[in-house]
Amino acid sequence: MTKFTVKEKIMVKPAEKLPRQSVWMSGLDLMTGNVHSPLIYFYKPNAEDSKFFDPKVLKESLSKVLAPFYPMAGRFRLDHSGRHEIDCNGEGVLFIVAKSSSLLEDFRHFAPTPVLRSLCPAVDYSGGISSYPFMLLQVTYFSCGGVSLGFRMEHRVADAPAFFHFTKEWSNMARGLDITIPPFLDRTIFRPPREVPNNMETRLYFPTNGRYSRLKPRPPSNYFGTGVFTATSTAVVSDLQSKPLWFASSRIHETLIQMDDDYLRSAIDYLEAHLNTERSGAHCYKSPNFKVTSWMKMPIYEADFGWGNPIYMGPGGNINEGKAYIIPSGNEDGSLFLVIALQQEQMKVFEKLFYECTEVKQLNNLSRASL
Repeated sequence: MTKFTVKEKIMVKPAEKLPRQSVWMSGLDLMTGNVHSPLIYFYKPNAEDSKFFDPKVLKESLSKVLAPFYPMAGRFRLDHSGRHEIDCNGEGVLFIVAKSSSLLEDFRHFAPTPVLRSLCPAVDYSGGISSYPFMLLQVTYFSCGGVSLGFRMEHRVADAPAFFHFTKEWSNMARGLDITIPPFLDRTIFRPPREVPNNMETRLYFPTNGRYSRLKPRPPSNYFGTGVFTATSTAVVSDLQSKPLWFASSRIHETLIQMDDDYLRSAIDYLEAHLNTERSGAHCYKSPNFKVTSWMKMPIYEADFGWGNPIYMGPGGNINEGKAYIIPSGNEDGSLFLVIALQQEQMKVFEKLFYECTEVKQLNNLSRASL
């Protein structure tokens, strides 16, 4: 584990005191268990700027952005029926300042190892659901002048598109700009209007974003909550082994076509009738199963706090076996990062088949994560 010294630990609260209220959570929100996803940004040194990642600038802008994104500063509680809801009490998010003797070069491959994971704050769940913040973040200053910004984000409060929306607006405010796209906070748009049968069943393998053209009417583009559904495409292993690659692609395409408005509305109905249905977990993706998440269309490199864009953004820790992320590089040259976790022997086979199928040469900065 990388060694660092914590210099400051503070709870940052919204700049404005807002009326206390509760936010209803949809079945989509409640599919995920107690998971704070680890995410991390790295930034090159900037010796010319005396305020490079100034903690005061970060804290003040974070406080400002928490005002429009006020659910982020709340805590969980149970309503009269025992259902999770967000208590918008303004208790804030945890902000940590740390210094490390490590170099940015020590993390040059960006593999989601335990060392990298240590740059994201740990979450203490022992006090119950009302005790821990929804977001914890740590800015770590390396001896070379580089910086990392590590997050732990409660997945039931915000999915990846919502998180990147929040981070982009925060970074805008750090540069002295006003908020560009306020969050849409009404989660009741996913409240089912009718009774649903109890025999619906779904399995989960890859995410499908319901924010765009699949739902009618489509949710507001600035909806802040969970709008990502999960889908499963199944096939017999022998068919995948014996048939051309297009066969697997066609099965995925068929599944995506089925994810229309009627299907997604039925999923919302099912999740409302079966609250706390978990959509993820290590047991879901082990061999022969698999999950792929793409962040290709997300503004992951737009978190410019005034000192330039990050050189890398990706998962901030170990990922489960059989899970993969496709991430664009920050070079804007069309290259990609593939972050994937497999058993050692499976990784060797995957690497061989990957380069045989794609007919590309291995890049020097390609990262591999093996269990």
